[in-house]
Amino acid sequence: MADELLSQDEISALLDAAKSGEIEEHLDSDEPEGINSQIQIRKYDFRGPGRIATSHRVSMQLLHGQLARNLGSAFSTVIRTLTEVECYSVEQLKYSDFLMSVSEPSCLVVLTMSPLKGLAVMEISPQLLFPVLERLLGGSGQGQAISNRAITEIEKIIIGQLLEIITEGLSEVWSKAVPDIKVQVERIETDPQYVQVVSSNETIMLVVFDVRFSQASGMISLCFPFPMVERALAGALIEQQFFANERSGGEYRPLIERGVSRTEVDVRARFAPTVVPIRDIISLKEGDVLALDVQVVGNQIVDKLQIKVGGKLRFMGKLGRCGKRRAVKITNVVEPDDYE
Repeated sequence: MADELLSQDEISALLDAAKSGEIEEHLDSDEPEGINSQIQIRKYDFRGPGRIATSHRVSMQLLHGQLARNLGSAFSTVIRTLTEVECYSVEQLKYSDFLMSVSEPSCLVVLTMSPLKGLAVMEISPQLLFPVLERLLGGSGQGQAISNRAITEIEKIIIGQLLEIITEGLSEVWSKAVPDIKVQVERIETDPQYVQVVSSNETIMLVVFDVRFSQASGMISLCFPFPMVERALAGALIEQQFFANERSGGEYRPLIERGVSRTEVDVRARFAPTVVPIRDIISLKEGDVLALDVQVVGNQIVDKLQIKVGGKLRFMGKLGRCGKRRAVKITNVVEPDDYE
C-alpha cells in the first residue's frame, strides 16, 4: 500500500499538468465505456413541473382555433361591425404568473364547465371591453378605452350578451372532447385577488385571443387549470375528429346554421290578387268602395291568406286577432312543388 501513495510533490505535479492540458481528466468507473458520455443534466423546477404533453397543447390549439372562427362571425353580428378573432397563443404557466399579468381593475369572468370539476377564468382586457360596451350602447366603439376604473353593475348586465356568445361557443367546441359539456358564467369580478380558483403554484393552460374591430383591439384570455382539463384532453381523439370534419365539411355546419338562423327575411300575408279593369281604376274617386274577390260568410272572411317569405309563397293562413293586433294563423305549408 505504501508504494501506491503519492508524495506531495507528485500530487502538485499532476495538478499542474491537468491545469495546463498536458493530461486529460477522466472518471474511473466499472461501467462500460460510453455510458457516462450519454448522461445529460438539465434543470428541473419542482414548483412548476412541465407536465403538459405536446398532444395536449395541440388539442387546445385545435379546439380554440375553431372557437376563434366561430366568435368572429358571432361578434360581427352582435356589435354590428366586421370583427376578427384569432387564437394568438396557447401557453403553460403557473396560476400566480397569470394573476400577476392581469391589469387591475379588469373584467374577470369565473366559468363552470360541468361535468368537469373545477373553475376556469376568462379575462377581457379593458382595451377591448369598453369599446365593445360603447358599440352595444349604440356608439362607434372608436373612443379611447377607459382602463382606470372597474365596470359597473349595469355594464356587467350589458356585457352579458357577449358572455353568452362566448360560453355557447366554448360549449360547442369542447363537446368534441367532453360530450354534453355546459359552460356557464358563475360570477364576474374586477379584482384578481378575489379569483383564487386554484393554488398559486398550480399549472394552468392559458389561451389568448386577439380581437380586432374598427379601430379597437384587445385580448380575451382563457385560463384552464391543467388538472381540470387533463383527463378530457387525454381521453379524446380531437385531432382525428377535426381532420375527419375537414374532409366531410362538418366543421363549418354549426357556423353556417347559426349564421342562417339569425338572418332576417321579409314576411308578408295577403289575400289572392283582385283583377280590376283599367276603366274602373280610372274612374275611382274618394269615398268609392272597391270590392275584392274574397268570400265572406256571416261577416267572416273564409278565404285563406297567402303568406310569402322573401317574396316566395311558403304558407297559407287564416286571418284573426292576437290581443290588440291583427294576426295570421298558419293552416298549412305549401309544398316545394307548389312554389310560385
